Amino acid sequence: MLKVEDYEWYTLMEIEQEGDDDLQSQILYLRQQEMQSWGTNRLQRHILLEHHQCSLVELDKILTQSVLLHTSTSLFPEQEVVLYPQFAERVATKSFICDVSGAIISKGSYYICYQAFFDNLTNGRRYVLKRPLISELGSEHFFPTTISEMDDLDEHLKTAYEYPFVSEYDYYDIARRIGEGVPIRQLGISHSSRQKIKKR
Repeated sequence: MLKVEDYEWYTLMEIEQEGDDDLQSQILYLRQQEMQSWGTNRLQRHILLEHHQCSLVELDKILTQSVLLHTSTSLFPEQEVVLYPQFAERVATKSFICDVSGAIISKGSYYICYQAFFDNLTNGRRYVLKRPLISELGSEHFFPTTISEMDDLDEHLKTAYEYPFVSEYDYYDIARRIGEGVPIRQLGISHSSRQKIKKR
């Protein structure tokens, strides 16, 4: 028999198997109340939906790990941000300079075009890189795939002039091409969205 005071430790399956309907209802109510206070943004609601069978103790661990993984330290300090990286392999229609190595990407050569979409769950705004970054093939691992990695890149670029970072990449040289920090811009409201707002 389950105990009301231990409701946080029970999985949904264990609760549903409880034979005492009154006890089951109490535990489900307490569980639901706590879960409602946790789903403060889309990512958290998605995690709660995906792992709804887990105990509240396990759900709390999963949510804590998610918050740590998606909390920005440099670009958006203390804000929860989901990064969506986009990689595209293209053929150069003219010569470019590789943002990573500084080498020439000749016309007709294949190269990587990297763009990143930032979904800031804390302030509800969205951002992208000011311009896509380009590199020779084989440099894909340089580009960030999480906000934590993007923050690291931002810090390396900001401090490249004062505190050279020992790495396979020359961040001082990269900062000369990209800038002192990761250049981003906020996405505005589209024209169609503005029209809808005006009609209300």
